[in-house]
Order: sequence, then structure tokens, then C-alpha cells
Amino acid sequence: MMLRIALLQMMACGSNQEANLLKGEAFCRQAAQMRADVVLFPEMWNMGYLAELDVAALRAYRAGSLGQCFQKALPLWPLDRP
Repeated sequence: MMLRIALLQMMACGSNQEANLLKGEAFCRQAAQMRADVVLFPEMWNMGYLAELDVAALRAYRAGSLGQCFQKALPLWPLDRP
């Protein structure tokens, strides 16, 4: 069995998680079209490196918003792909 891994290099849209999620979804769709089995995101992809300056964004992250991002993105991934 061969495993295809998509490695993403993307710039975060600051601490705007909704914009980052949309950008991440677009990259996941592209990776799926290229038949990737796994997509690896860069660190801080959903928060950007300025998160420490945005207290509300940091609190949302700590409250589990990362898990919500993946819950929203998972339905995009076809589980029965040949």
C-alpha cells in the first residue's frame, strides 16, 4: 500500500480563524484532487504567529476551536476513495 502525503506551506491570514479555515479547506480540496491520503499543515496555520497579540483568538484556540476546525473539514475527505 502506498501512502500519499501532501505537505502544505501556507501563510496564515493573521488570527482570522474563519479565513484560515477556508484557505485550509481549499488546500485540502486540491490535495484530494491530487489523491493525497494525508495532508500536513504547517504549525500555527489556523492562528498565525501573531496569536499572542490577539487575546480573544488565543482564548478561542485554548477552548478547543482547533478541534472544531477539523470537525468542519473532515466531511470534505472522501473515506471510500479508491
